[in-house]
Amino acid sequence: MFKRFLVVAASGLTIHATLLRADALPLPDPRAESASTETTTKEVLTDAAIAALIIAGSIALYKARGRPCACPSDRMRNGRACGGRSAWSKAGGAKPLCFPTDITSEMISAYRATQAIPPVW
Repeated sequence: MFKRFLVVAASGLTIHATLLRADALPLPDPRAESASTETTTKEVLTDAAIAALIIAGSIALYKARGRPCACPSDRMRNGRACGGRSAWSKAGGAKPLCFPTDITSEMISAYRATQAIPPVW
């Protein structure tokens, strides 16, 4: 009895599924397609989607340092809302990006070029 495997490969916005036998030829290297799909992915992302990625990355960078209150809507360790105690609300120090209004068009252009999240410090 042959075992069967379902192989799924994403190419841009298309998903390909193939049913293979266990003794079939080796699977194609998925890294070979990555170069062709990178440009498609960059073109598909809207400014709003990039802003959401930048915000999520900025908050994650802040919270990676063990501090729970990046944004006013976050929760402290005791479960209460951070509000005015958040880093975003305080003057000086870290400035995590919490809202779409914090994102500039230059940040979006820089993200499209480098896919790097701006530092919060």
